[in-house]
Amino acid sequence: MLTQLDFRYPPLYHFRKQIRRMGVIEQIKNDIRKEGINKSDYKNHLMNQFSIVQLIALWQGHLEYLVTFHFDDPLKKNPKLKATFSNSKKYKAALNNFGTPGKNGINKLIDNIFNIPDIMSGVNVGGLSNEETLNTLKLILNCRHEVAHTGKSFTVPLNDTLIKDYRLFILELAESFNNEINSLLYGVKG
Repeated sequence: MLTQLDFRYPPLYHFRKQIRRMGVIEQIKNDIRKEGINKSDYKNHLMNQFSIVQLIALWQGHLEYLVTFHFDDPLKKNPKLKATFSNSKKYKAALNNFGTPGKNGINKLIDNIFNIPDIMSGVNVGGLSNEETLNTLKLILNCRHEVAHTGKSFTVPLNDTLIKDYRLFILELAESFNNEINSLLYGVKG
């Protein structure tokens, strides 16, 4: 979990900033190619593997930050709503037990803290249906799992275009999730 939370801006602001910072990886890969460094394809492949692991770490960190932001309610959006949230002990336990940031893990986290069941049924990215959105998230999570636990990606061969697409997908997923949680908690989108 994040150690220093900056509630001056909402969680989505910080997440967008972190995702933009991942663009530095693209710059490093371009420098490797441009300089003609030995084994540049291999190094580029390793950078793509790092990117997928980092992307999911940022996604999980964002969800934890978002939950903390709404639980602590630093902007005092709706103090009366706080009575419907879990207690502090249950909140901390739910955060500590939050593992994989997929459909089931997110649903359990949000239900345990905010008493909102099945929040992931309301998210979608771009023109994708909810089912297609959740399948894409599952594919990305499986890819991260493979890389993190085997050092390779067997299911999906990672390339620069796919990494950019996944990064954009996760950012749009965060925006959709943000809209959904704001709607369910406060009755407003965004």
